[in-house]
Amino acid sequence: MREIRLNGYIDDEAWFGDEITPAGISESLYPPDADTSEDVRIILNSYGGSCNAATQIYDIIRGYPGNVQIVVSGTAASAATVVAMAADRLEITPGSLFMCHDPMMAAYGNDADLEAAQEMLRVCKESIINIYQQRSWHGRDDLAEMMRATTWMDANTALREGFVDAVLTEKDVFGILNAAEQHIVSIEDAKKRFENWIDRHKPMKRSLRDTADAAETSAASTSDDTAETVEITITAVSEDADETAETTITTVAETVDETAPTLPVPDSPVPDSPVPDVIEPEPVTKTTTRASDLLSRLQRLKYTY
Repeated sequence: MREIRLNGYIDDEAWFGDEITPAGISESLYPPDADTSEDVRIILNSYGGSCNAATQIYDIIRGYPGNVQIVVSGTAASAATVVAMAADRLEITPGSLFMCHDPMMAAYGNDADLEAAQEMLRVCKESIINIYQQRSWHGRDDLAEMMRATTWMDANTALREGFVDAVLTEKDVFGILNAAEQHIVSIEDAKKRFENWIDRHKPMKRSLRDTADAAETSAASTSDDTAETVEITITAVSEDADETAETTITTVAETVDETAPTLPVPDSPVPDSPVPDVIEPEPVTKTTTRASDLLSRLQRLKYTY
């Protein structure tokens, strides 16, 4: 039996290196020259993520020709429970946790926009209940209430509520997992890691991810990924001299530094006070700001579970 290990947050694409993505699952299930009729065991530990990505992963696993056994080792929370439902047989280790809750998203706009976001959340929740009902004996109303209450379950409770098919015995665990690799977590630790996912996808952090490519493009014209610079030449001329002095000031195009010192402007000559042939400009401090820090923070609507 071939084995696949999934450990991380569920997302549509990889950004931080710890994501479980639909593309990654597809590559793991269908590697080159693999026998797709071979049974597969998936060891799952995830605190959730994108509802859309989880649904895609669910469909990919369900479409696999061979039998798929999923073992929850650690935590299956939020969107990870949707992935877990794709198993032909779903098992959980004694020390693992299982959690379901209402989907959530960030939204902005007028009242129509917020109403549309609310409707999206409602439909998303209904789609999750559709998947839960393929395994759990609970009715839709019961499942909806469990999600609204944000229900954390230990292994035995998850079995009793019909979310998993079996709780592995210690003998089974040692037969499947190395004892050192078995994940045993507390509810407090699991909640903290779940909150890490929510914090990672707050609008500001999400917008920084969405503008990363634009930042690289803006900064491509300079070395070391610094912001684009311009050169401004300022000339100071003495009233009674043919000589001029030029100074080149390098500044960042995106930065407006209102505190930068200004060049002195010569007044009319004062009697008995010689005017210097050349007026030297005061030093100007070079300020550099990364382009990625100055791009517009645009929020991308995305619902997570």
